[in-house]
Amino acid sequence: MNNKILLCGVILGMLGSSFIAPVASVVQASEIDSEVENLQQGDININKEITIYKMKFNNFLENKKIGNLDLLTESEKEKLVTEFLDSMPQTRNPAAVVAAIVGICWTGIQIGKAGYALGQWAAKEVLGRGVCSRATYKQYRWVWRASLLSVLSVVGVVGFDDYMYQI
Repeated sequence: MNNKILLCGVILGMLGSSFIAPVASVVQASEIDSEVENLQQGDININKEITIYKMKFNNFLENKKIGNLDLLTESEKEKLVTEFLDSMPQTRNPAAVVAAIVGICWTGIQIGKAGYALGQWAAKEVLGRGVCSRATYKQYRWVWRASLLSVLSVVGVVGFDDYMYQI
């Protein structure tokens, strides 16, 4: 009986994978096409930006009354480019700012989780090695908290406390 169930499971698994694989490849192909289209659109946007900056640089050169860049030395060219870039307005990409803020917050959350888990691990070790019981911890909790605060973070002490109080 068990062999029949196993055989049916294997057959159904093979049939399911043979039906799912073509559908997955069609979905992947359409996703790839959309990505290629997005990249091509991005290339068009980048080319527009380059054209705009070339026009602005040519206007900058006309205002400075510089007709031929080949007559300038390398240091003069560097000064000219630096002056041009300084004259351009500095804009910030709001998406990059938001991404940086989210990244900083996410990192803080992960550090907090790690500290909390460290406090729980320390409590497991204390109980497992017989250093302290839950009853003794509850009686002298402020001494434990103060001493652990010098080793663990506040979040780690909270993890230790939660484990000892079985929260």
